[in-house]
Amino acid sequence: MVDRSEATPKQAGWVLIENEGAIFRGPGRSHPREVWNPGSGWKTYLGADLYKPIEWGDVISEQEAFVLMQLREAQQRPRTRGHTR
Repeated sequence: MVDRSEATPKQAGWVLIENEGAIFRGPGRSHPREVWNPGSGWKTYLGADLYKPIEWGDVISEQEAFVLMQLREAQQRPRTRGHTR
C-alpha cells in the first residue's frame, strides 16, 4: 500500500511530474531527478542528466500523484482467481 507521504515533493521548490504514465519529482518539469517505482518507492532517475524540453511531462498535485501511485501499485500486484471444484 502506498503511504501518502510518498506523494510529496522531496524538498521545497520541487514538483511532481507525470510523463507517459510514470511519476517523477525534481526541481522543475524539465529537470526530473527521481522516478517512483511501485513496491520500491523513489529511485534516482538515470535520465536526469539528459535535457528535457520544457513541455516534457505535466506538473501534478500531491493528490494526483497519490492516486496514480495507488493505481500503479495495484497494477503490479498479481491477480488471483477463485478456485472452483
